[in-house]
Amino acid sequence: MWLFLWNIFAITIDVPNDHWNKDIIVLWSSQITSGEKEIFEIIQIINQYLWFSVWLVCMIILIIGGIKLISAGWDASKTKKANVIIWSSVIWLLISIFSYAAVRIIVNLF
Repeated sequence: MWLFLWNIFAITIDVPNDHWNKDIIVLWSSQITSGEKEIFEIIQIINQYLWFSVWLVCMIILIIGGIKLISAGWDASKTKKANVIIWSSVIWLLISIFSYAAVRIIVNLF
């Protein structure tokens, strides 16, 4: 896997031995390859995994907030805390949806 990641994030540099500057010492010609398409694919994969993990955490917190709301009975302070948990989970879910969409739009533009 590390070899795969190294090939993705590498940059192409070709330096012939006969074209060197006195400020830059080249002991041998080197070649490192990269592709922009591969980098954008990695960004999309990371975006999908982050979206799934945030979605999963938000759903778990939403379920916990629902259980707290059901078990609160008629106590106003417990109900208020449960509502805060539920609304914060919904807000974070909306933020993650918009950020996922923004990354997808930016990557698809390039």
